[in-house]
Amino acid sequence: MTAKSEKENFTPYPCQEWLGRSYLLINYRQLNTLQISDHVWKKSGREGITPELIQKLVKKLETKGPFIPEGRKDDKEFFKLEPAWDSGKSYKLIWYLKDSDNSLWIKTCHRTKKKYNEKKQRL
Repeated sequence: MTAKSEKENFTPYPCQEWLGRSYLLINYRQLNTLQISDHVWKKSGREGITPELIQKLVKKLETKGPFIPEGRKDDKEFFKLEPAWDSGKSYKLIWYLKDSDNSLWIKTCHRTKKKYNEKKQRL
C-alpha cells in the first residue's frame, strides 16, 4: 500500500520490519514508519540508492540531533542532512516530519557532488 502526497507516491516501511523495534526516536518524537518517496528513483544515476541504504542512513539520525528545520510548509517541517556517510560515500538526505502523524517522510536521497572530509564530518 502506498500513501499519496501531491504528485509523489510513498512506500511505507514500518520500523518493526527493518529496525527490529517499533519506533525511531528523532527530534524527541517516536516515529513508527519510514515513508520513502518514489522521487528518489525518478532520476537516472540513482540506481545505488536503495531502501536498505536509506534505512541505514536513517538509523544514524537517532544518534544525532535534534535537527533544526530548514523550513516549514503547511503541516510539514523540512530537514536536510549533508553529508550523511555510508561505506566511505557521502549522501544528501532530505526529509520531513508532519505535525499530524508518526512517520518520517524521505523526500529525496542522492550522492553529494561536494567533496567532504569523512574523518571531520561523520554521520
